Amino acid sequence: GSPAARGSPGKRQGEGTPEEEEKEESFAPGSIKTKLVMWVDDDEKGLHKGDEVTVVDAYFDGSKELVFRCKCNDGVDERFVTLKADDCFKTFRTARFRNQDKGMTVCFPDPAAAWDELVEQGVPESDPRFGRLAFGTLGKFNGAVAFAVDNEGVEAYDEEAMDMINTGLALVESRGRGDVALLRQLLHPACARGGVEIEFNCFYKCGERFTQSTFREHEKLCPRARVLVTDVAPRGFHVPVINGKDELIPMHNVVERQYVDHFREVGKNLQDAVRRWNPQRVRDAIRACAPEGHPEYEHKDCECPGCQLDVHLLERCEARAHRLACKKATVRKLIAKGNLDIDFDECEIMIKKAIAFENRAPPDSSAVLLAANIHESTAVIRHLAVVICAYEAQMTVAGHTGRSDPYSFWSALATNRAKLVCEMCESFGVPKGQLRPVGVADGLGAKVKVLPIPYDINQVD
Repeated sequence: GSPAARGSPGKRQGEGTPEEEEKEESFAPGSIKTKLVMWVDDDEKGLHKGDEVTVVDAYFDGSKELVFRCKCNDGVDERFVTLKADDCFKTFRTARFRNQDKGMTVCFPDPAAAWDELVEQGVPESDPRFGRLAFGTLGKFNGAVAFAVDNEGVEAYDEEAMDMINTGLALVESRGRGDVALLRQLLHPACARGGVEIEFNCFYKCGERFTQSTFREHEKLCPRARVLVTDVAPRGFHVPVINGKDELIPMHNVVERQYVDHFREVGKNLQDAVRRWNPQRVRDAIRACAPEGHPEYEHKDCECPGCQLDVHLLERCEARAHRLACKKATVRKLIAKGNLDIDFDECEIMIKKAIAFENRAPPDSSAVLLAANIHESTAVIRHLAVVICAYEAQMTVAGHTGRSDPYSFWSALATNRAKLVCEMCESFGVPKGQLRPVGVADGLGAKVKVLPIPYDINQVD
């Protein structure tokens, strides 16, 4: 029953062999991540008892529960699973820090003195010795919590458990790099022995101090806690592709609670920008959410964590901006001819020279180009087809009429005129099905408008 006689908590079968003990752990600053080991099988997530995963993030999901996003260490494919934080010590627990004794040899008995001595010697923080100090500190804290949990209800160990936890916690808070998954073990009832609670700094580093009984409510509101934002591209970020299949890029939308509104703003602005035809608008939106290290980062107005999106996503958006710039250069030659203009922000093709139709009276609602202007009207429609083919966008061709009564006649005439324009565009190379004819008997004048069909995420595979 003594601590020395018991095996280390969280140890997998086969762990501790000479071959494994010889493996050197990474001690680089920032590389120390908490590992979890499964206590039971979880077929739904493809995990089995003894499997080990590495915590890469901790955030509140859509159900407002704290979850750990973990990378599976099965060595097959890069696979991620989420585990509920409150299931710690139920379905999983933190794994033993491998080779932690090597870290402790430089960490104890006085890690603060060792740390200060390295600083005084001018040793850079990237030096592995700083990592070993932090590594040993975290291992000490992890072992203290495991001792308290394994001896829960054993009053003879109450004082020893509290001393170990307080010592380990003090080291972690002063020198360690403990993450939420490691520190949150303190919320287990076994860590408050004899009715005495431990006081600790907020795990999310907001600067406030709490006890086990007061922290749970705080973390639901803490501005530094990370949350999953579900209303920015919930099915994936959509990037239209000219001359190719549109892309749906998965997004892991997790950000500190204090930056959620800002994250929504820049994310939705970027999504809106890439659906339009204005390349500069896309570039401006990319700059607004460029992460540190991106070429545009030094040019952005705000550098907070809430407006730093994934580099891979921005690369796909940059490719979209390049395609749009090439298309804009092409269609400008047609715009110069004076038949059309383009609103690149609204994706609207504006017909500047009217398409002339023969006048009609009830009951004849057929659509025919006016013979006297057939060459000019045909040139306009040919240029229209070139622009539509360039952007490969689904467009609505709306035929309008100068009168609206009787409605059935004027509506039919407007629709037939729109159909005629669509058919002529198809004869000039526009793929069938790309244009949708619509008749509008609004009495505002005989004209044709070409507008984008509203985007529908359900139409994207």
